[in-house]
Amino acid sequence: GEFEAARPNPFTGSSTSRFKIDSTQPVTAELYDLAGRRVQVLFEGIAARGEWQTLRIDGRALPAGTYVVRLRGETAQGTTRVVLVR
Repeated sequence: GEFEAARPNPFTGSSTSRFKIDSTQPVTAELYDLAGRRVQVLFEGIAARGEWQTLRIDGRALPAGTYVVRLRGETAQGTTRVVLVR
């Protein structure tokens, strides 16, 4: 599978990332702050094999700082960092 870094990064309003996995499975993608608190759920559901899924990070209500996008599935996993600036 593939997990793209968020763009733009750093960002002000919103940023997007994409992932594609090798086998259909339940996947969760969540946004965490550096204290480990989950601040957004970006994707939750069944991701089909070989199909790109877009993750949209909405930073309008979040404080500036560094965040981690965490992707978790049965065989798919990955993390990428994104920086929100004001």
